[in-house]
Amino acid sequence: MKTPLALLLLAFAASAAAAAQDAPNPFVKKATSERPLPPPGPAFASLLENFLVPPDLLDEWLRDHPLADDATELRAAVQDWVAAGKAKIDHAAFTLGTGGRASISESIMEKMYPTEFTAGGAGAWPWPNSFDTRNLGHTLESGVTAVDGANSLWADIELLELVSTESFQPLIERTSKPTDVFLPRIRAMRVRQHDSNASEDSADPFAAPSAKSNPVDFTRPRGVVFTPGVFYLAARFDPLSDETADSKLTRLVFYRGEIAPTAANSGTPVPDASRIAFRMVRVSLPAFSTWMLGRSPLVASNEAWSAADDWRKEGTADTIGTLSSTVRESVTTTMENIDEYIYPTEVETGTDMRLLETWEEGKSKNGKDGVATMSRYKITPRPGLEGAGLANAFDTRNLGNTAETVISKNGGQYLVRCNWEQVRHLGDFVYHRIKVDDEWIPDMKMPLFASNHLVSTIRVRQGKWTLLGTVSEYLPTEKIDREHCLLVFVRVD
Repeated sequence: MKTPLALLLLAFAASAAAAAQDAPNPFVKKATSERPLPPPGPAFASLLENFLVPPDLLDEWLRDHPLADDATELRAAVQDWVAAGKAKIDHAAFTLGTGGRASISESIMEKMYPTEFTAGGAGAWPWPNSFDTRNLGHTLESGVTAVDGANSLWADIELLELVSTESFQPLIERTSKPTDVFLPRIRAMRVRQHDSNASEDSADPFAAPSAKSNPVDFTRPRGVVFTPGVFYLAARFDPLSDETADSKLTRLVFYRGEIAPTAANSGTPVPDASRIAFRMVRVSLPAFSTWMLGRSPLVASNEAWSAADDWRKEGTADTIGTLSSTVRESVTTTMENIDEYIYPTEVETGTDMRLLETWEEGKSKNGKDGVATMSRYKITPRPGLEGAGLANAFDTRNLGNTAETVISKNGGQYLVRCNWEQVRHLGDFVYHRIKVDDEWIPDMKMPLFASNHLVSTIRVRQGKWTLLGTVSEYLPTEKIDREHCLLVFVRVD
């Protein structure tokens, strides 16, 4: 009996469809299954400090003190220079964490800048019509890794710094103000080491990146490896140019970390957690740096609350906010205290562009002759706008504090996964000006936001305030606040 042709075609189509389903499609995002978290490792703490020192003073000291792996002597000398007014501390980042999970501290200024412009006509500024955002500031990511069978610390360090903005347009250069925003010049300073194993995220260009709310270490070093308990000069960044006073100073980046010995389970049951609280305290940065100098980072995480209380009594520290909520174990709890801020994201130009004529001209390029199409336009202000821009698209940014947390129990203590964020509006900056009565007034402004993040998993004792981490805040001047730092505490009851 012959098989009908239609049946053969149907069978072939079915097998082809099945084969097509089995074949990977590189343009379809892979359904990523999360790797299970490893068992919680030992507690660790990282302290990163940035100092600005005169390069001549540093080189003079180094001539008599060869730099070794342990930079304790140099760190003490820098402390003396700060006390004498010869150097200044720029930033300090402390993070507490748990082995097997990465810890992150970010102090960011979100700089929005134009990337494309449209002609504004004779005697007018060009119109910015496309924008991008660059996160400037300090980032520290750290964790625990195994080196030759012993636990060590790794750290990935980054600083992006705004040097200046450039307009590349003569009229703007003559009529703009120093704080107006154009194309940024950014200096990047990084300290990283990468092994030969490509990360899973980079293997698939269409896969979603790892969730920041639950960074995972998996004991593989992604940054520079440090021995616990040793002061390191993690980096020295010398001046590249003389655009600003700070650029004439050398940046010294010190790192010090500690890993707790793995403690046996006490066997004492921990009561179920019923409440969690985050408290933010702004303190003197020089005072905090000096206080940390004589303390073990892990011990400091438990003693910082008492120190902050003393600074409050002295009038040198302020509590700026608290987030608190009831919780259930192994359930994600999110706390928000936010202001929904609406701001413009697109501005329609206040001018009309009318094509007057088009013609062709002979052109020669790279030794080849051709024809180029030329056009002439007339640009006039729109009625009612008089050349001013009109905001026609908006977005909303949540300002304030947010904390997301999950609590479990481990070794007679609470194991708390924390994702804390603060977003602030530093002000509105000018992107375009128009001329009115011989004065160049702003008609297009965009907001400048600053954000801070602390992401980690920490062990917390019942009823005790524990220092989760520290961040630096940016000022409306677009400079980092070198006088203060923000301490973020966590408590579980």
